[in-house]
Amino acid sequence: MTYLIVFVVAGAATWGIRLSGVLAFRADRELPEGATRALRLVAPAVLAAILADTLLLDDGGIRPFGTWHVAALMAAGVALWLRSMGWTLAIGGAVFALLLVVTGCSPAEPGNGASATPSSSPSTSLTPSSPTPSAPPYTPPPGPGTPWQIRLDGGVPSDPGAQIVETDYQAPEDLVGRLERKGVYAVCYVSAGTVEEFRPDAADFPDEVVGKGLEDWPDERYLDLRRLDVLGPLWEARLDSCAAAGFDAVDPDNIDSYANDSGFPLTEDDAVAAALWWAEAAHERGLAIGQKNAPELTARLVGVFDFAVTEECLTQGWCEEVAAYVDAGKPVLAIEYAEDGATLDRWCDEATASGLSLLVTTLDLPGDGQRC
Repeated sequence: MTYLIVFVVAGAATWGIRLSGVLAFRADRELPEGATRALRLVAPAVLAAILADTLLLDDGGIRPFGTWHVAALMAAGVALWLRSMGWTLAIGGAVFALLLVVTGCSPAEPGNGASATPSSSPSTSLTPSSPTPSAPPYTPPPGPGTPWQIRLDGGVPSDPGAQIVETDYQAPEDLVGRLERKGVYAVCYVSAGTVEEFRPDAADFPDEVVGKGLEDWPDERYLDLRRLDVLGPLWEARLDSCAAAGFDAVDPDNIDSYANDSGFPLTEDDAVAAALWWAEAAHERGLAIGQKNAPELTARLVGVFDFAVTEECLTQGWCEEVAAYVDAGKPVLAIEYAEDGATLDRWCDEATASGLSLLVTTLDLPGDGQRC
């Protein structure tokens, strides 16, 4: 109804402007013939663009004042100068644009975080499909230093102080509900850059996108992250599972396959495109999203991602490269492995000083880890 009223007012104002122009100018003003012809040709396109740009609504809001609105205002000025009836519609478009500005219409907020459309090669790009007409709001995780646990064995951590818990996307159906009743923020673990043979959907990944195996995990193989057209629907099914189970966030692992011998000529740009695809798809489903490792991508992802998960950043000396998350008030969930000599005595002071949420555990993530 609001938009109908705006259109009616715009029409009335159009004729008001027309009448004022007639009264103000007793004789027609002339422009050079070439300029007049060009303006007459452009006028319908300007009007069409105004209407298209304005009526493409985002979550009930209106797109902000932009280039086409400026063009329409210029067209209105020329229309008054020429006093040509052929410009009436263009004046209407200009008035409509003015009304949008004067009445303070603005774009709707899409959620708690910004979404981004990933870039990829023209032949393989795929925009995540939204399961609902508009993206639901998502809940960011608690801030830096929040105590947490990660268990991929389907169990609930016994640590009563853990405020964030990460578990597998195929965890028992009631697990997330049990975490929720404890007031725990639940993170859904999914491997984005690999396919694991034991997953029920493993056979759905065609051979053309499956590469070499991981050195330490023989039942896991790298994926060609460039092929968003093939991987997108498979990833979406997993994200849907996370959302349906009631998780608050998702941790897509192995995005950094460009740094490994994957069997594909992957680059950091490929990883960023895939990561931004995941961010958009997750946010559309009401899920926050974390950056897993890949510290060299932090500058390109921290504005979109909601937290970070690191493995051995203290042991390997690259925690500073993800410090932008802590600076932005977003947690860094840091895992250090006992197999490589990590202990609380060794790393707690540094982790606490850096704002990290440290967890010392073992590679198979079988149960509760040790935290500071």
